[in-house]
Amino acid sequence: MTDDVLITVVVPTHNLADYIGKTLDALANQKYRQFEVIVVDDASTDETVAVAERYVKLDSRFRVIALKKHVGVSKARNTGIDAAKGNVLTFVDGDDLVEPEFLQVMAVGMADPQIDMVTVGYRWGFRGAGQLEHEGLVEVPKRQVYDAINTRGNLIGGYVWNKAFRVSILRDKTFGSMKPWI
Repeated sequence: MTDDVLITVVVPTHNLADYIGKTLDALANQKYRQFEVIVVDDASTDETVAVAERYVKLDSRFRVIALKKHVGVSKARNTGIDAAKGNVLTFVDGDDLVEPEFLQVMAVGMADPQIDMVTVGYRWGFRGAGQLEHEGLVEVPKRQVYDAINTRGNLIGGYVWNKAFRVSILRDKTFGSMKPWI
């Protein structure tokens, strides 16, 4: 049952004023409603923070953390992990679009407390690189997940933006007992 799944969506940004509004619109319009969005701005010099702050005023589930110094996307994501209130976390880049069912699919997969990671298919859209889609949940051995981390073009891949993670696993940083599903 998805009632126990609160999803934190971490959105790292840096100079994405022209894109972030569409990304946040897509998140605001999710069918699954038990989520929070943390925009972590990595010291943008454009209007990215101002655009994101508009969403904070409209929806209490949105927050903005504006970093004073440019530290890079990894540290921005880690800032979001540290600030997460949810028990499940996903990343959406500040120039990405997600389908209205994105968080619902994540919540269904993560509703099982035995599952530590869910990954979903994706479409590259304007980049023309095709798409990867998959129906249903399939257990994937940990070794296969590790082997696929550095491979582009598969459902697991080295991306974080098509996955949901149990927050406790991310904060643990050992990944010793992770049970992934796609």
